[in-house]
Amino acid sequence: MKRADSRFIKTFLACVRADAITGQGRSGPVVLQNMVDALQSILEGADFDTALKIERKPGGPEYERTYILAVIMRAHMKGGDKVVVAEEYANIWLEAVGGKRLTARRMRTIRKQHHARIQAAESISVMVRKVQQAIEKAE
Repeated sequence: MKRADSRFIKTFLACVRADAITGQGRSGPVVLQNMVDALQSILEGADFDTALKIERKPGGPEYERTYILAVIMRAHMKGGDKVVVAEEYANIWLEAVGGKRLTARRMRTIRKQHHARIQAAESISVMVRKVQQAIEKAE
């Protein structure tokens, strides 16, 4: 599925955050009526994207797939494998899920693209492990 962007939903949430819609009395009647109409048309069988005025944009699974490739490569490189070996394992996984093999250049780009996110995840896991150890010592 591709990343979605709905003007109805954005407007509705913006009005809720601005306290224009509280669910009481006549707060936000125009926005609420538009949402009710959209949801009613969905119940009648209209397409979700059309009813909610959703625009699809690139993103979603492709980004997650490249993130998983970067994680696989990082895990193998941390385990002492060479970059070429890590890339081979990533390509093996990619083929197993129905993708095509990637070049070393593309793999390098993927590693760079997700480097900060992977480091943040590793830092968080280290912090969680240390907190768990401190809790166990305190007990």
